[in-house]
Amino acid sequence: MLRKDVKSQLFSTGMLISLLLGLVLLVEPQYQYFLYFARWDNKADYINFFFSSLALGGYLIFTPIITVMPGVFRFCDEYNSGYLRFMLVRSKSRRKYIFSRLFSNAVCGGAANALPLAVFALIMLIFCDPYVPNGHSKTPLDGSILQPFENVAGGLGLVGVIILLAFLFGVVWGVIGTALSAAVPNRYVALCGPFVLFFLMHLVASALQKEKFSPTNTILPDILPSFGFLFLYQAVLLVLGCAAFIFFARRRLLQ
Repeated sequence: MLRKDVKSQLFSTGMLISLLLGLVLLVEPQYQYFLYFARWDNKADYINFFFSSLALGGYLIFTPIITVMPGVFRFCDEYNSGYLRFMLVRSKSRRKYIFSRLFSNAVCGGAANALPLAVFALIMLIFCDPYVPNGHSKTPLDGSILQPFENVAGGLGLVGVIILLAFLFGVVWGVIGTALSAAVPNRYVALCGPFVLFFLMHLVASALQKEKFSPTNTILPDILPSFGFLFLYQAVLLVLGCAAFIFFARRRLLQ
């Protein structure tokens, strides 16, 4: 059951929508660069091209929606249609069913969030040049925890780190979205709930002047103090999301 769930979500319409939406949000800030590419005397380098798209586009804001598109409706539909009883028989136990939902949504959430960045990185390889540092060159990430990766493979090492962080973000928020869908098994809540929670957390962190606790900084952690803080923050959210889904799913399964 677990393998089939993961496969069905990876090759679903929701995954395709996530990929296309993510690419549009990443490409849009650079449309003039592509439009007048043949006229430029110098190509952009990997780092400035990639990170200007993240900073200027809407990708980082809409990542919760991109993350949950492949599988967030599944629990809602199974519960509301009564198909959940069949799924419990098929999975042989409530524990296996809960684990399958958590694991498949986590993995596919990570893939949905990382794939647009990976495809965009391939586009970058065609239209941009490697980053070559010199004594006067600066990037937006100088002085941040990401700076040690700037010179790895002309900036590709840094891009790879961001893609991995995007996958981790998708895992965490895929689980959070699953928990919200169990708490309120409604398709609209399941889709919009993670975005609302994500934005509220950002607003609260900004209001308290604790921007390092904003989830918007977990993919592009240029203001975070360390990777240890980042991983601990994500681990706490992941544990809370898993606990919330287990709690609400058990209540739904007992009804």
